[in-house]
Amino acid sequence: MAAAIAALYLVSRLWFVGRFPYFSDEGQFATYTQQAAHSLHQLFVSEGGSPELPLFTWLGIPWVKLGFNPLVAVRIVSVISGLLTVGVVGLLGHRLGGTAVGLVAAMLCVLLPFFVVHDGIGIYEPLVTLIMASALYAQIELARHPSLRWGALLGLVLAAGTLTKANTEPALVLIPVSLLCLDWSAVGRRRRVGTWLMAVAIAAVLVLGAEILLRSSHYWSQGLLLRKLGIYPARTVGQVLADPFNPAARQAWSVFRSALVGYVTLPLIALGGLGAAIAWRRRPRLTTVLVVWVLVPLAVAVLFAVHAYPRHVMYVLPGAVALMAYAAVQMAGWVRGAMPIRRAAAVCAVAAAVVVAPAVVFDASVLAHPASFRYPSSDYFQYVTGQPAGGVWPALVQTIRRRAIGRQVVILTPQAEPFVLQLLLSSDPRYRVVSGESTLAASAQFAVDETGNPFVDSRAAAVVTRGHFVRVRRYQRLDNGAVISLFERPPG
Repeated sequence: MAAAIAALYLVSRLWFVGRFPYFSDEGQFATYTQQAAHSLHQLFVSEGGSPELPLFTWLGIPWVKLGFNPLVAVRIVSVISGLLTVGVVGLLGHRLGGTAVGLVAAMLCVLLPFFVVHDGIGIYEPLVTLIMASALYAQIELARHPSLRWGALLGLVLAAGTLTKANTEPALVLIPVSLLCLDWSAVGRRRRVGTWLMAVAIAAVLVLGAEILLRSSHYWSQGLLLRKLGIYPARTVGQVLADPFNPAARQAWSVFRSALVGYVTLPLIALGGLGAAIAWRRRPRLTTVLVVWVLVPLAVAVLFAVHAYPRHVMYVLPGAVALMAYAAVQMAGWVRGAMPIRRAAAVCAVAAAVVVAPAVVFDASVLAHPASFRYPSSDYFQYVTGQPAGGVWPALVQTIRRRAIGRQVVILTPQAEPFVLQLLLSSDPRYRVVSGESTLAASAQFAVDETGNPFVDSRAAAVVTRGHFVRVRRYQRLDNGAVISLFERPPG
């Protein structure tokens, strides 16, 4: 059964990977990975240009070294992270209700639209979700069986979170909640609590080491400057305490609510709530831990967001999926006990089909048309119609290759993000995507421009103006979406 679940996961994710256009954030993270792969001095480059930290790019380096395009490398990292998350959520389900719950939880992870889409995109969230799921499981096991080994494992997971993204910090804050799973009986209590404290101390040392490693980079100060300038998609604790429900928080809740309804579906959300109610009656302490691990990270995502994207709540799902699986198994057990086996099997099959049907229909639709699917919430803009969407890049690259002249083809991006374009052309050293500051800029043959894009290279724009570049092609994203234009220097 586990092999079948893994096979279904790989088939669905790799199918999506092969058909979903590269969007802007992937290009940025893939560029960091490429830079880190070719220079030790660039290992921490992501610290200086975005709020994301370097572990994701480090994990992509081996795949770049093996010859994969960096755009593919970061997607491989996401696919592997998602597969490991399936396993960890299965372990959470097993801890909550046994083998059947574990297998159902793993299968729900494979089918859940939130994971079907984002496990195939080269972004941080699949890795963040894996870290949060692993931290939750490690904290539960440390409390149930206090040992220094579990403390070391928890420390490695939390250190990985420190090296990945700030939204893994709820895993640190929620460590005390796991004490609900500790055996508080009088016999041996002092030893268990003492071992737990020492294990947490080991974890804290490893997290501190990760923080010191980050601060040792010369890019750290550049990242701090971005925070001071407000170029950072998170509010500070002080800002949240001063005005917790400001317009940004209300906007974030609107984005996340529609994302959860669309990507998780209402039947599965209801199943998770039912699972929490049933499980709390039988295993109240573990259930409380799981529920807290859903609600607190969700609250953090809402209250601290500045620019909220649907994927920012994906990390709340591991505990929720375990509760969904628990409800499904318990309900099936009640049905089997209430009627003959054949009738029970039929009722369970129909009920399961009704509950998962919206998710399965979503999955089938998005896998059929990942480049044009109407994604929930603001993701339709991100992935299909807006400036971040990558559907236009293959045609634009094909036009450049067809019209290019000479041994070296220089391309400017006066008002467009260059990352995806540069990496799609990187297999041929003939093509050079450069900034207006480059010595090659004056000899540019092409320029790519996207009206309204906030990334403006004024020097490149000046070269385009002086060279009297003319527009040769115009590419519009679907549904009357954002336009990107290809300009060419006239002959002579």
